[in-house]
Amino acid sequence: MITKDSSKLKKLVEFAEKGGIGTCVASQDISAKSEADLMFYTGEVITVLKHIKDDIYLGYCEGVIGTFKGKTVKFNGSLKNPKSMKSEKNISPPSQSSSSENNYDQSSPKKSNSIQSSDSVDKNLGFL
Repeated sequence: MITKDSSKLKKLVEFAEKGGIGTCVASQDISAKSEADLMFYTGEVITVLKHIKDDIYLGYCEGVIGTFKGKTVKFNGSLKNPKSMKSEKNISPPSQSSSSENNYDQSSPKKSNSIQSSDSVDKNLGFL
C-alpha cells in the first residue's frame, strides 16, 4: 500500500537503492508479527536504512520497508554513520493514512512485492 505521503516513501526507497547505511543477510526465516515488521527468508539480502535502538533496525527487502532484529541477520561489515551522510537530512519516515484499506495480511507467509509502511513505525521509531 502506497502511503498518502508517497514522496517520503520514495526517498526511503531511493536511499535503500543507493545502499542505505549497509547491508545484511538473513540468517533465519522471519515472518512479520505486525505491520511495522520486515518479513524475510534465510539468505535474503536486506538493505539497512537505520539503526533505531538496541537490536532494532529499519530495513528494505523485496520492495518492503520495515523493522527487524539484528540477531536475525549477519551484517556485511560495519554500518555507515547516517549523521555523516549528506542525504540523511533529506530522508524522512513514511506515514500512512488511517483508512481501513490496509492490505496487510498477517496470516500469509508469502512476501508481498508492494511497499508497506505504518503509523506505528512512523510514531514509535523517530526515523531519519
